[in-house]
Amino acid sequence: MRLPALALVVVAALAGPAAAQEQSPDHPDTFLVWSAGIVDVVDHYPHAIVSVEWRYDAGRRVPSPWLAFESTARDQFYAFGMYADLPFARGWVFTPSVGVAIFQEHNGLHLGYPLEFRTVVELTYGRGAMRFGACLGHYSNLYLGETNRGTEYVKAVLIVPLSRRPGAGDR
Repeated sequence: MRLPALALVVVAALAGPAAAQEQSPDHPDTFLVWSAGIVDVVDHYPHAIVSVEWRYDAGRRVPSPWLAFESTARDQFYAFGMYADLPFARGWVFTPSVGVAIFQEHNGLHLGYPLEFRTVVELTYGRGAMRFGACLGHYSNLYLGETNRGTEYVKAVLIVPLSRRPGAGDR
């Protein structure tokens, strides 16, 4: 019974600062996320990975959608899912996300199945709408294929606002 209570306290602590911040009309509602890093970080032969991601901010306390294209020198991921921005200190944002990806294998990562599931935790800092930081992610096929090698990645992240909610320039 203590674990659910602890989870409730953690969620309330993270959601409190987010609820206290008013979202002004000039708050961006779409973002472009650029990232680059290393996949297979625990393997003997890591590979470079780059990605571009589109995010829509649905508002506080609502999971928001994302779409992403990620690529190594040989393989590609076409992914989509949900994320939540959780501000926890002035300028700092913790962002967990989950999603699904179509994996195109071209003799690179050997993940074992064309459907992969993606989980990511991201920590960013910024003033205004632009943020930078790092993320740690994992791809797994949950044993849908004959093998489930899975892979981890670490990337540097730059989040750039694309558009603003109506009324952005009215003040």
